[in-house]
Amino acid sequence: MDGPMKRVWKRKYLFSRKILRRGCSDLVGRPPIGISCERCKYSCSKSVDNVTRNTIFEHFWNLEKAVQQREYIADLVERHQPEKGHPRKRFTQTYTLRHAEECHKVCKKFFISTLGISERIMRTALEKGRRRL
Repeated sequence: MDGPMKRVWKRKYLFSRKILRRGCSDLVGRPPIGISCERCKYSCSKSVDNVTRNTIFEHFWNLEKAVQQREYIADLVERHQPEKGHPRKRFTQTYTLRHAEECHKVCKKFFISTLGISERIMRTALEKGRRRL
């Protein structure tokens, strides 16, 4: 084996070793809710308690299809024009969490950790949501 084939084999081999060491516990089920942010300007931890976060998390992961999850994310993230003092900035995003007809403005880190998603999943959902409009 030479060059690219050896690299592919090595990557697959090391990945399978990592899975065996962990006991495959990471691959089954939903991701856990991440930690909350303590020092942000929105005081997210105070406005949204852990019970509410858990309810939002369960609601998101109980949606049947990935398309519905993407639409849910796209509905909660709003894109704005930046303030006049930032000429090179193209847009600003606002993140909100809804529960029982209440909207809570939160930071990006809190939003991502509450839904148990990665930044890549969020970015993909927003791109596909913008194309739909």
